Amino acid sequence: MQDYLILYVDVEFIVGAISTGYGNPHVINIEGDILQWLYFFNDPHQHTVSFGKRYKKHYMDGEVNYYGKFLHSIENKDATFSLRHVDYPLIELLEVSGMLKMWEMEYNHTTQSVPETIPTLLTYSSSISDLAKQNFVDYLKGKGFDIKSYTIPLSELALKKLLIDGKINSDDGKATLMIEATNATLHFTKLVYHDQYFMKDGDVRSIQGKGIDPRKRALCKFLVGEMNSLTGLLSTEDEKEEEIERLEPQAADWLKNIDAQSGTRPFYIRNISFKIAKHITRDILVNKENLESDTGRYVQYLTDE
Repeated sequence: MQDYLILYVDVEFIVGAISTGYGNPHVINIEGDILQWLYFFNDPHQHTVSFGKRYKKHYMDGEVNYYGKFLHSIENKDATFSLRHVDYPLIELLEVSGMLKMWEMEYNHTTQSVPETIPTLLTYSSSISDLAKQNFVDYLKGKGFDIKSYTIPLSELALKKLLIDGKINSDDGKATLMIEATNATLHFTKLVYHDQYFMKDGDVRSIQGKGIDPRKRALCKFLVGEMNSLTGLLSTEDEKEEEIERLEPQAADWLKNIDAQSGTRPFYIRNISFKIAKHITRDILVNKENLESDTGRYVQYLTDE
């Protein structure tokens, strides 16, 4: 039976697994994390490139030598970075960071084989553009990965797995709505079951910023709104959405502190700033009761959609 490297490609990360046809696939796990994060640091002192989630905040804060929004960036084949004073296409971050070598070593170790090219299956988040998909495929093909499939979306595979496991039933012609939120964007996809396959019916409906956990989003949206009322630094909705996404990684800790407050006692979130002016900070008071109300309205909005 054929062995495969399987990659799920999302906006912020890639998940890899090796399927040998026997038992469950071997999920690639690096230092306890199954996500290979698409945030990179180009160290100008060591002349090395590495990847990891720890670089996200640096990138979101606009610091130099940090890279993110990788899949969006590789839509432009002219985008470059400099390593040891030599310019490279931006997509080469995958190789110089060691990510490609890691996939290769995991495949060789799991399958106990060293093929000339690695049979590879790809599936993408609905957030990835067709141009980024094609550029990613073309690049891997030139690096020793034999791409066998890359057109089947995650939603179809997920429903097929549920059907095989007997967790859902589906008759020919029956429609199913898949709601997908693996990053900041929420996607609605209508799929119709026909001849043992789920096929997309119509375009994917996407809502930017609504893939974040509702309570986290309600908090971050309030903080961004309050901060902007005090400073007037942001002028567009895109700028506000970017700041909401930038603050989101800290939201879990803030919510724990808010929940720990007794009764209706409000909580100060300290030193909030925007990327464009990090030296301008404000402390913002959050009322738990208002936060719960905002979360409820947000959930109702999603339900209406």
